[in-house]
This record gives sequence, structure tokens and C-alpha cells, in this order.
Amino acid sequence: MKHLTLFCLALLFTLAQHASAAADICTANLTNLPLPCPAPPTQHGKPSVRHDRYGVAHITAQSSYDLYFQIGIEDARDRLVQLEFFRRSASGHLAEVFGKGQISGDIDSRTNLYTEEERAYFFTTLPCDLQLALHAYADGINYYVDRIYRGRHKLVPHEFFGIGELVKLMTPAGLPGGTDYSLVEARGETAFKPGPWKVADSVAIAGLLVSQFGGGGGRQLRHAALLSYLTQLVTKNGDPTPAATARDIFDDVRWVRDTKAPVSLPQDPVGPVITDSGTETWPAPPACPLSLPVTARAPRSTQPSAVDSLTQESIRQALDQIEAREQRAEQRRHDFGAPSLHGSNGWVVSGTRTSSGKPLLWGGPQEGFDVPNINNEVYGRTPDLAFGGMKIPGAPFVLIGITDSTAFTTTSGEMDNSTIYLETLDPTRAPADPQAADANYYFLLNGEYHAMDRRTEVIHFAGEVPTQTPAYGTPRRAPLLLNVFRVNDCDPQHFHGPVTAWDFTDPQHPHAFTYKASSWKNELSTLEGFARFSTAKTVAEFDAAVAKVISLHNFFYADQRGNIGYWSAGSRVNYPIGFDDRFPSDGTGSQEWQPNPDGSMYTPFSKSIYSINPPQGYVVNWNTKPAAEECVLEGNTHDEHWGPIYRSERIGFLLDSGHNHNAEDIRLIAKDIGTVDNSEDTVAPSASYFVPLISAAYDRLVAANSPLTDSTQHPLLAEAVATLDGWNQYLVDQDSIHLEDGHYDPAYSPFLAQPGMSILFQWWYSFRQNLFGGGMQPNSPYIGTINFADRTINNTEWVGETTYGMVVHALDGSASGAPQRFHGDYFGGHRDEMIIASLNDAIALLAGNGALPKLSYGTCDGPGVDVLGFNTNDVTQWGWRERLNHDFDCHGSLTSTMFTAGTRPTNFGKVATHNRSTYMQIVSLTQPLVGSNIIAPGESAFIRHRKPGIGIVAGHNGDQAELFRNFQYKPMRLP
Repeated sequence: MKHLTLFCLALLFTLAQHASAAADICTANLTNLPLPCPAPPTQHGKPSVRHDRYGVAHITAQSSYDLYFQIGIEDARDRLVQLEFFRRSASGHLAEVFGKGQISGDIDSRTNLYTEEERAYFFTTLPCDLQLALHAYADGINYYVDRIYRGRHKLVPHEFFGIGELVKLMTPAGLPGGTDYSLVEARGETAFKPGPWKVADSVAIAGLLVSQFGGGGGRQLRHAALLSYLTQLVTKNGDPTPAATARDIFDDVRWVRDTKAPVSLPQDPVGPVITDSGTETWPAPPACPLSLPVTARAPRSTQPSAVDSLTQESIRQALDQIEAREQRAEQRRHDFGAPSLHGSNGWVVSGTRTSSGKPLLWGGPQEGFDVPNINNEVYGRTPDLAFGGMKIPGAPFVLIGITDSTAFTTTSGEMDNSTIYLETLDPTRAPADPQAADANYYFLLNGEYHAMDRRTEVIHFAGEVPTQTPAYGTPRRAPLLLNVFRVNDCDPQHFHGPVTAWDFTDPQHPHAFTYKASSWKNELSTLEGFARFSTAKTVAEFDAAVAKVISLHNFFYADQRGNIGYWSAGSRVNYPIGFDDRFPSDGTGSQEWQPNPDGSMYTPFSKSIYSINPPQGYVVNWNTKPAAEECVLEGNTHDEHWGPIYRSERIGFLLDSGHNHNAEDIRLIAKDIGTVDNSEDTVAPSASYFVPLISAAYDRLVAANSPLTDSTQHPLLAEAVATLDGWNQYLVDQDSIHLEDGHYDPAYSPFLAQPGMSILFQWWYSFRQNLFGGGMQPNSPYIGTINFADRTINNTEWVGETTYGMVVHALDGSASGAPQRFHGDYFGGHRDEMIIASLNDAIALLAGNGALPKLSYGTCDGPGVDVLGFNTNDVTQWGWRERLNHDFDCHGSLTSTMFTAGTRPTNFGKVATHNRSTYMQIVSLTQPLVGSNIIAPGESAFIRHRKPGIGIVAGHNGDQAELFRNFQYKPMRLP
């Protein structure tokens, strides 16, 4: 919409004064204006650098510029290939190097993220000290790159020689236009040379990370498709009221709130804050301080749904477009070494529960495993700063780590901060091809049609003819023109974000789908918040830093004074009254996000969800629901969030059950929860609920002389039930878990080698298939009434989105924390029979020797297999096995697998990732502070080029792999 406010016009005038910003971009929904900062220094000192035995840099500098300059050098030395393709992935410029095959991914990045001009502008809104840090970091990278290409070619990464030869072959007409890289002759070969690193590159990476790890929700079209599927399913089954029945089932499986879900916020969340002079009172968090009753739910019959008028074909087509983008993004993240997961666990323990009397902190971000690790490590000191720990190549700030007197970590939040809007288009002005030269669209808002914001970008690719004029359509030899559309980009309240899908199935009623997130154009506020963690010296200063974080994260803090803290951060959205965030919003004006009374659009969650020195003495989060308030809405994902069974409860149980803990206890607790099954559903935490249920069903069927419990037909059933019962008791047996002094027994193994774990795991998947998937056995009478895998309706496989949280709600009925709405019987009148029939199915699998492909089994030799059975009737031999699902001798990214074949074999070896973290740290806040951590397989990713096709892997590429295999750590030390 082009109705610019005076404020927006003033911003555009400001933009015109900046050479790096274009006059056609709008930044009205930014919270900050550009700052006039002094230019970076032209001269700088020489820091002192020491590399420890694992290759981690420890830098002492006289100024922050010198420190961050050196961090740039260190990142370039160890991770230059990763840096180059991380920034290209984040900014949509991979096709310039790898050709047409990467154009679709570049289109996605350009559509969903920002332009170069916008990123340059965002940078100018950062505080001056952070602008200086990013300038220094960029200068350090560029200094190193210029140095190694100025004659020291032995330090040019091996991959860049292979990429250089590839680009040379692909570009007979010359390098693509608009690119800043070059091909140089080095050692008689052609090498790729990256263009200068820009501050906007760090901004691009920050934006990508915020969207990947700090976003929640966005599945509204998926939910609409599920509801449509359920409606067709119950119609097929002859239900007389299919719409109402389908909605009841949908409410059961995509509940809004479960009152029995565990939360991180302790019941008594706040105690006195310890200061150098005594203690001070910290205010208790307010009870969900909403300016509007935004979570008040209208009766379901009156709730408007923007998709009610859409056909299944329209929903499916739009969803396919969005999911295709997500799949391409996931592939690019894997191919080019970007973060791929969205998890993490963290906890902090008060000195009242530790042997030293000082806090202990654990941090375990779960970002996926690759070679190289997505994270790296650095330690630095200036007269004003001292920090170290985990960072991500591409930005110089430590995200999880330590200072002289504090420690901090983070996990991803799972709340909802985004919405998909359904835009109603003017049918008289809605061309069917958005990528036509004259394509323009008009959307309906408040009774009037307004023009969409449109910009046109040029996508260059290796193999183009640079002299040809850019053109629309299928790229052949000319650069590609790309139209990018946004809705209300210049309106702080009514912007709906970029268009992510189109619907032209009915020319008389065309639609577009846009994606709106509360972090839009304010991602650098999150970067500022993380950067301030390294300078915060008190609880109050850390609290102020957390308030800057607008993406969804949970934070933990501890200091040497004895304070511990927890915050759930992000921007709380004021949804309109009666709004159902599970479905797309109506873009015509009835479901706009509401401003606060002061005019601001968002309120930090951290101002109402926090805990400082709680009397219980610890706080835990494994992407757990932060608090019980109804204002905390989840993104309604398809995993176990947030039901009565949740994985973080195991951590809380172990922290609560021992005597005073030490760092070794924390390491062993991390091993305990890190060796739960690494399945999608994390089945092990459900044992305390499902094992008693299985045992009770078995006893009832035995008493009823059911053929399902006949020992002649099922000779292993009784032993399997007894094994489950014994294992379930072992999981909570304090004498097994702890030594006599109360510390965790290193010999205790709750999951590995446990037959009960294997039985529960296979029972769960059999039970899920019987309940929701149409049955394990053909024509079995013991299957559920709702078949989420019925392919006669459409090609969607919904059984993969069923969870044990859904099963618990079905089992508990009206007693559930999210009471059951469907009044039929999910179990077809055979609840106990289905439970035990599923156990018999599991026993048959475990006693046999079947195998299934497991595509996630990551080895250099390709996909491996998951062996389902043990080929024996001896139940004691069914111990839960490690899956060596990751091979540290495989370079996981496209650039590595294409160009490092000559570097193998290495001897870093295979590991079982289980449910472990990508980076792990344990910190004791004693005097002095003592920490340990690990980044597997190693700090470096440098491969020295020897000759064509042959490279030598640096020693620090894999020298932490053995530590990782054995759940061991290395010291964290500040310079």
C-alpha cells in the first residue's frame, strides 16, 4: 500500500542520504532510526593471540576494534569456505557460483528475506559500538583473504581450487554480472576468490538465524489442509455432521492449551537478588499483563475462518508452494552448512543445591550435526571486555558462553509470533503469472483495494551470458528478473509481509498468502541483545539485554554473586479478540494485530515471563512451555508440544532428586537426557505414562481370558510386560541413580542397553499405526476409527504428524488438560485390545530380524538401515542400541563432498548423536569461574590444498570427536 505516513516519508528522506540505501525501500516498522557513528579507525594495534591445544583462539587486545578485527581473522582462517556460502545462502546469491541449480533457492531467499539495501540500512540502526564491532570483523576477514591471495596461496582452502575450476568450466562467456568474486591463478591452478566481506553479510546471517531459531507458528495452511482432510474422512465414513465432527477431531489433535503441560516458570518464581552490598527485592512477574483480552475465544461456531471459502484444491496448491520452499531451504541448509534444527536444552542450578555453594549452568543448543560444526569458539579480552564461548561464523559475538563473572545460554522458544494472511485480490487486475513484466496486484483492506508493494531483482547465475539483458521466465543464458511482492510494507501495523504463495484456481476469486512475523525488519534488535550478554555484569543488565531480543528464545544466566535467572524472550503479539491462530488470518482488515495503548506493536515476553533466584533452586527448559498463562500460545506444531508428557521433566526430576550437585553431576545428567532415543517423537519420556497403562491393560485382558494374552500364542508377552515394568521403576529408582553420597552414579544407564526402552519404542510406533494409521496388520480388528493415512482421499500422509500428546488426550478424554471434544471412540471399542495388540506387534518386530531404510542415517557410504529386530526370543538381549548415525569423516556440505574427496580417509570416526546438543557447556560460577565445553568434531574446517583433487585436513578439524564420543569436555579459559 502506498499511503505513506509523514513518519515513513521522513524515513525515506533519511534513506536518500545514505549511499548504501535505495530510495524505494520502506522502513517504517523499524523501532530504531539510523545513528550517526564515527568512522572505523584506519590504524589499529596488534592483539596477542594464543591458540590452545584444540586450535581455539584466545585474544588479548587493547581496543574492541582490535579484538573483533582479530576474531574476523580467526574465522577466516578456520571457516572461510563456510563463511562464503553461509552468506550467499542467507542473501540469495548461490547461483552466481553454482549455476542454475541454485536459482530456485535464491528466489526463496530473495522473496522471504531482505535486499542488500535494506540490510545496509538495518546495520545503521545498531548502536555505534556494535557497528564498530561488525566493521572490525569484516575488516579482519578481508585482511586475511587479501593476505592469502597475495602470494601465500598455500592457505587458500582446498575447496576453493575445486570450485574455481568448476566456475571456470561453467562460465565460458565470463563471470556472471553483478558478482564480486573472482577467479585467480594460484599454484598453476584456477582458484575461487571471495569478494569483500560486508557488514550487510553479517546482517543477512543474523536475519536468517532469527528466522530459523527465533520464529514460531506459520503452520496455519497445514492446519487448514488437515481440517479439510478430516472433513473428507468423516464424510467418507458416513458421519451425519461431518463439518462439526471434523472440527472436534481437529481440536483434539491441535489443541490450543493443555493445562497439564509442564512449564519452565517455577510456581514461586522470584527470590531476593544478591548484590555486592546485600540483597534487593526483584518484582514478581505480572500475571499475563494484556492490554486486550486477546486470547478470549469466541464460540467455535462464530469464529471466522479466512479459509472457509477455499476449496481443498486451493489450500493444497498454496500449501504445496510453501512446503516446497521449506524443503528447498532445508536442502540448502544441509548442502551449505547452515543451521537445520530448532531445539536446545538448558538449565541453571542455584548455589543452594550445589556442592560449592555457587551456581551451575548447562547450555546445549541443538542445531544439527555437520562437518564442519555450524558453531565455532573464541575467547577475548580488552581493558573493558572479557568473554568467550560459542559463536556462529559470520558474526563476531558470543551467543552462549562466559565472562569473568557470569555464564549464559539459550534455547529456542516455541511460542507463536507469526501468521499467514489470506489476501483477497482484485479479480479484474490479477494476472495469473506473478513473474510477468507487467504483473501487479491489488489486495482488499478495509473495503478498498490497494496496490501491493513490488520490487524487481536480478538473479545472476554461473553460465549466463553477462552481456544479455535480464529477462523474465525460465532462465536460459540471460540473467533472471524476479518480481517480489509484499503487502503493506510501509505500514507498521497493517503490514502482512512477503507473498509466499498464490492461488489462481478460481480466476473470479484469486488469492495470495503472505507471511507476517513480529520480528520483521527488527532482527538486529536480537543481535544487539545477544551482543550485550558479554558485557552484562549484573542481573539487571542481563535483563535489559534480554528485553532487546525480539525473536523467541529462552535464556539462562548465572553469576559469581550467586544469582540465577531465566527469561522467555520475544515479541508478544496482540491478536484480535476471538482470533484462532491455528488458521490463516483474514487479510481484509478484520484480523489485524493490535497496538498497545502507547502505540507500540509488541510487548517483550521477558517482561512477564522470568524467574530470578526461585526458591526451588533451579530452572529447566528443553523448548518447554515457558509459563501457564493463557497468553502463551504455541505454534501448534505436529510434535509433542505442549502436552502432559514432556522431555524436560526428566531433567527437573534429576535436578530435584539428588543431593547437592557438582559439575560432574551436570555432565552425567546431560548424558542421561542426551541418550534418550533420537527419534522424531523422543519416546522415552513417555514411559512413566504409557508403561502403567500397558501393564493395566494387560492385567484386564488376562482376567478376561483374551486371546491377545494367551501364552501359547504370545509366549513373550508376559516377559515383555514385566520388562517394561522393571525398566519404568529403574528410571526413578534413587538407589540406582545416585551413589551413597547423593551424586549421580556414572554406571547408571537408563536408556542405552535397556530392553524396556526397545520395547516401549516399538510399541509406540505400532500403537500409533494401529490408532491413527490404519493398522499394523491387514484386516486387524484392533485399529482406530480415525485413519490419518487414508490415501484414497488425497496423497497427504497425516499419520506422520500424530503424536503421543494426541494419544494421551484421546486416552484421558474429559480428564485431559485439553479435554476431548470428539464424542466418538478413537479406539473403535477396543482400547485395551489395541494397546496389547500393539505390544504383540512390537514383540514380533523385536524378535525378528527385519530392516528398514533409514535415510537420516548419515554415513559416507550413503544411507544406512535401522535394524528393527534382534533375531532372538531372549528378551534380555533386546537392549536399546546406539545408532552410529553420524560420520565425522564425511564433510556434510555440498562444497565439501564435491571438492574434498581426496582428503579422505580421515580417522575422526562415527558417533551416535542420540538427542545430544551441537555445542555443550558446563559452567561452575566459583571464584575463579570454571567451565568446560565441546564443539564436535573440531574448531577448524580448513583443508590445505596439495594438488588437484588432493587436500590435507587440518588437525583441529576432528580433535574433539573422541571427546564427543565419550561425553567428555575440554576447558573453557578466558585470556
